[in-house]
Amino acid sequence: MIKSLLLLLLTFSSCSKEDKSIEMLNSDYILVIPQNGCPGCIDKGIEFAQGYVDKACLTIVLSKISNLRNLKIKFGYNNIVSSNVYLDTLGRFHNQIEGYPKFYYGNEIIELDNSSLEKYKDLEKILADCM
Repeated sequence: MIKSLLLLLLTFSSCSKEDKSIEMLNSDYILVIPQNGCPGCIDKGIEFAQGYVDKACLTIVLSKISNLRNLKIKFGYNNIVSSNVYLDTLGRFHNQIEGYPKFYYGNEIIELDNSSLEKYKDLEKILADCM
C-alpha cells in the first residue's frame, strides 16, 4: 500500500533530468532520507545507504534537498548517479518524510530517528539477501 502510494505520487509529476524514472521506485525496499532535520539521523541514514549503492533490491530516495552540491559531496559524486539512487529534486516525498529517514517495505514503515538507531541492525537483516 505504501509503495503504491509513493508510485501514485510520482506518476502525477514529470521527471526532470536529475530525477530518475518512476519505474525505478517499483522496489520492495525504499529508504527515504531527508537532507534537513535531525543531523545525526540523516548522517546515519546516509552512512547506511552508502553501503547499498548499486544494490538493485533497495531504492534510495534523497529528499528535501536544500543544497545539491553539499549532498553530492556528503553522499559521494559517484553514489548520486547510481541506478538505485533517486534525487527528489521536485519534492515529491516532502509530505511523506519528517526530519529523519524512513524505510518502507511491504505495508511496513520503520522510522529511523535518534531513538531507533538500533533499527539499522534490523534493516541489515531484512536486506541480508541484497548483499
